[in-house]
Amino acid sequence: MWNFERVLDAITNAGIYIIEKRSHTIIYCNKRFKELVPAAEVSLGCYEIGMDICNRCPLESYDPAKKGKNVFLRESHVFGGMVEVSVDEILWEDKIPAYIVTIIPQMKAEETKNYYLYNRSIDRVVKKISVATVSLNLTKNISRSYIWNDKNQFLCEEEGSVDGIFVDMLRRMHSKDRERCGRFDTCAKMEAYFNKGGKYLEDEMLIKGEDGRYRWFSLRVIPLEYTEYRDTLAVLVIRNIHTRKVLQVRTQNNLEATYKAIPGGVCTMRVDKNLSIISANEEFYRMMTGKELSAQEYRQEIKKISPTCLVGEDSVPTLIGYGLKDHCVPADQKEYLIDALEKNGVSYDYVEFPHSNHLLYGDLDKMQTFMDLSLEYCEKYFQ
Repeated sequence: MWNFERVLDAITNAGIYIIEKRSHTIIYCNKRFKELVPAAEVSLGCYEIGMDICNRCPLESYDPAKKGKNVFLRESHVFGGMVEVSVDEILWEDKIPAYIVTIIPQMKAEETKNYYLYNRSIDRVVKKISVATVSLNLTKNISRSYIWNDKNQFLCEEEGSVDGIFVDMLRRMHSKDRERCGRFDTCAKMEAYFNKGGKYLEDEMLIKGEDGRYRWFSLRVIPLEYTEYRDTLAVLVIRNIHTRKVLQVRTQNNLEATYKAIPGGVCTMRVDKNLSIISANEEFYRMMTGKELSAQEYRQEIKKISPTCLVGEDSVPTLIGYGLKDHCVPADQKEYLIDALEKNGVSYDYVEFPHSNHLLYGDLDKMQTFMDLSLEYCEKYFQ
């Protein structure tokens, strides 16, 4: 044992102490620990020597099933900043059940101050909008959770593993959301995603509560850009969005009922690459296609006639005219068509009508150019 103590005393970058398992009485501490905590003496309880990490005792979070992996982050003014505290079980002198506690400084004091100010500022902001904020160390699989109730009152702070949080969440998640949210299921996946430049991970899902009822929550994992710290750090923000989602469903149901009551075809549309239909009534689908179609069937049917979706490597040279005041086809749709033509190497000419709507009659000079090009196309390609 004497040689073992000499080895521990030779470790100058870590404070190490050993306590009897049942009473938490100190039975050994190395020289570095004695230098930093002069009050430490054999036969004293570790809780009697004035260590600031005792405010959040690492032994309370110790899990014997995670042998060799009980590592916690703590703030310690005694050790000059952020420290990594590891706990493990040993048999001291081959007969005394004990814990060996190792404390390794992680940052200089000023770095620690800035790091904590940054994290605390995040905590203060996100608690206004969240039910829980979790600091994540994705490299070491360590989490620290701050939990509030719906009245913005702080409830508790918990430590654990990152994987443990997401395993529990996936277990309680509705089956229809579980597969989609698999990117959240391990530290390794999230760390790899952020190390490749990923900005954040976000999703909405139904999670079962203790009462057996499912409620809507949103999850957002945001990496922290703290370059002085070698581990991959992130913050998980969990929000209860159940009320908003229920209102959305109710609004959608009311909207659909309104659509059915209005004579003729009605739809709401997102102006994007595919002019995506957000919602529509059955009459709209019938008017557009002459067929009885569902929303999904309509999307497939419309792809058959969309110019953008029809472009391929074998497409013929194309002449395009767009009116910037077109109320039928949004002007930015031309960008998607032109992009498809260029990607497939299809030659084209584009004439823009700045003062025209869908009929293109507001720019006579542009109409002349368009007609001249049309005749050129006829002579060149139709002979």
